[in-house]
Amino acid sequence: MFDLKEQDLAAFRREAKKYGILFSVIKDTASDSGHVDILAKAEDVSKLNRVFERLHYAAPEKQQTEDEPLKKAESRVPQENRSAERGTGWPQEMMESEPISIIDRIRQHKRQSPPRPGKDKER
Repeated sequence: MFDLKEQDLAAFRREAKKYGILFSVIKDTASDSGHVDILAKAEDVSKLNRVFERLHYAAPEKQQTEDEPLKKAESRVPQENRSAERGTGWPQEMMESEPISIIDRIRQHKRQSPPRPGKDKER
């Protein structure tokens, strides 16, 4: 829902028609404020923003509502100072030794595992 001056309604209708925006005008008959509310589909927000820009209305500021999740707070502890106890998931001996190539790991695995029935031992 957008607030619009009643005197700008005709210009808004022309611009909205150019962009193909379906909208409803809601006027509060109890008050004589000179403003009307514009109700439109959420998917037309970018088009509506363009129309309001062309009418020289200021862009609305985003306000946080209760149902929006809060942004994740920044970490208090920098990553380089994190606890060593948490680790990376790799066994400690793998972290301290030289990296082994994938081919060498496959060969080690084949040597350690028993041969499967019906399969060749080595290729």
